[in-house]
Amino acid sequence: MTGLVPAGADEVSAQAATAFTSEGIQLLASNASAQDQLHRAGEAVQDVARTYSQIDDGAAGVFA
Repeated sequence: MTGLVPAGADEVSAQAATAFTSEGIQLLASNASAQDQLHRAGEAVQDVARTYSQIDDGAAGVFA
C-alpha cells in the first residue's frame, strides 16, 4: 500500500463537485430569470389595476 487519498480528492469526487457546481449555477440563473418575470408580471397587474381605477373614477365623475 502506497498511501490513502484523502476523501474527496479522487477524480470521481472532483467531477461530481464540478457537475454539482455547474448545475447550481444554472439553477440560480433560472431562478433569477423566473423572479424577474414574476416582478414584471406584478408590475403589469398593477398597471392594469391603475388603468381600471382611473377609468372607473372618470366614469363616476360623469354620473356625479
